[in-house]
Amino acid sequence: MQKNLTAVVTIRKGSERVKNKNFKTFAGKNLLQHKIEVLKEVKGIDDIIINTDSDEAIKTAKHYGVNFERREDYFASSECSNSEFWENIGQNTKSKLILFTQCTNPLIKSKVYEDIIETFKKNKNDSINSVSEVKEYLYLDNKPLNFNPSKAQAPKIYQT
Repeated sequence: MQKNLTAVVTIRKGSERVKNKNFKTFAGKNLLQHKIEVLKEVKGIDDIIINTDSDEAIKTAKHYGVNFERREDYFASSECSNSEFWENIGQNTKSKLILFTQCTNPLIKSKVYEDIIETFKKNKNDSINSVSEVKEYLYLDNKPLNFNPSKAQAPKIYQT
């Protein structure tokens, strides 16, 4: 049976930049546990699926009584393109709509998800994405990303 709105949390056991990032402890629980607990509070979600190749994530999903989809090795590998990955998620998630969220943002509360769902429905969007305003000077490879150094104000220094 197809659901109307399914929350999908993707966990890859072979995360490359930060090893086991989805299982890092934060405020007494790992990030996956926090995400599942919050999603279970969200009104409007019909199902929660942990899409993973990780036995630890499957164990956590079972413990919390949420569903899981065991991801094929290729779709959990670095060889898989983003397009292939998302196509696979879409093909394996039996739902009209998919709410994709990551474990690595543990401070998002259920009300935020509910507001996003309401905005999505009200505006008849085909997709919605969250962003955060950054008011910091950012560099990449020692080059400024979001400012001109010759026009930037020096930061104020406060001494106590």
